[in-house]
Amino acid sequence: PRKSKHSTIPPQKLDLECLDFLGENDIPVTIVFTKVDKRRKAKAGKRAKPEENVENFCREVSEFWEEMPPMIFTSAKTGDGKQSMLNHVATLRQFFKEGQR
Repeated sequence: PRKSKHSTIPPQKLDLECLDFLGENDIPVTIVFTKVDKRRKAKAGKRAKPEENVENFCREVSEFWEEMPPMIFTSAKTGDGKQSMLNHVATLRQFFKEGQR
């Protein structure tokens, strides 16, 4: 399974609950951060950096995951992460294909 997460938005309760459930049930997951090219307006007119939200997200996820799940960073606008995503999906397909033999 894959969990998509906008990199411009701080961790949401539902994201963390979903990851907690997956971790508790030993279900593998890949976190895909989208829109890494954007900055969202924060309080006081500042622009929140995607890196800050990713760091906060990782900090909160580490509370219930001993090891961070794989993460992919993407941008539809710039194409960043497209090849990483395709490679990851191909690797997973091969893994599951071999496991069915």
